[in-house]
Parts: sequence; C-alpha cells; structure tokens
Amino acid sequence: NQTHIFTLLDTSRLKAQVFVSEDLLPQLAVNDMATINLESAGKKNMAQDFNGRITRIPPGLDPQTRQAEIEIEINPVPAGAMPGQLCNVTLHGKKIKKLMMDFDALRYDNHGAFVYVVRDNRVQRTAVQTGIQQDNSIEILQGVNAGDMVITKGFTGLQDGKTVNMTEQAK
Repeated sequence: NQTHIFTLLDTSRLKAQVFVSEDLLPQLAVNDMATINLESAGKKNMAQDFNGRITRIPPGLDPQTRQAEIEIEINPVPAGAMPGQLCNVTLHGKKIKKLMMDFDALRYDNHGAFVYVVRDNRVQRTAVQTGIQQDNSIEILQGVNAGDMVITKGFTGLQDGKTVNMTEQAK
C-alpha cells in the first residue's frame, strides 16, 4: 500500500498555457514576446504585468475547437507567482495588415454574409467572406476592397440596385 506524502514543484520556471484560435496562429512564432498579467498579483502589492515569450506552438489543432494550446514562459518568475494562478495574456506577434470594417455593416441571408456597397449612387449587394472579429470591427477577406463605400446604417428598404443620395456626412 502506497501513500502520497508530498508533491515537488520547480517554481524557478513558470509557463502560461493559452488557447489560441487557428486564425491567429500564423501571426505567432516561437520566441515572440507576450505580456502576462497575473490577476491576483495586485492583491500582493506586486507589479501586475510581466514579460514572457512563446516557447511552444504545437503542430496541430484541437479538431473540435480549432485552437492550439501554446506555452509562454515567464522569465524571470515574479516573486509570489504560483503554479495554477490565473493570468491574462497579451500576445505580441507580427503585425499583419488587414481590411477591417464596422461589424454592424455586415448582413446575412440564406446565401451567406454580405454588405451593401455604393457604386455610382446605386446600392450593390456584395457577398463577403469574413475573418476575425475584434471589438466592433470584422476582418474582410474577400468581397470588398479598401476605399469601397460600405453602408453601415439605414438598412430599411435597402435593396440591390436602389438609387441612393449621398449626404455630406457620408462623403
């Protein structure tokens, strides 16, 4: 009969394990920096933000969530930090220029996502393919280009081909 007497932990190195969407993975690489905020650190009168770096990005995704569990090492380990402690992580991967638009401009019907674009004072229903949503913006992967005039408000009675008059505010 064996009895568990104690558990030994090496706290000289701590890591944060973070689930990251497949959409964000191309922007990340091993050794990229991250900022770790230990949620309970403020209660211990410690500085809350600490530097870390990505040490592992697995080659595959969880097939159900389409996420990968990356590891971020916190170095040096902050005084008072403990294994299992909750944290918030800000990843500092490479910046990729994306076409973003107001999420409220996005419409859906049986054919999928679309927006209304104004061309020559006429409304044109334009199918779009979207990517990552960030706050009140959504990434546009296909369908519209930078500089296209997309309608963001006033959808009542709007339809493909309808003539519209532009206000000074919209120009």
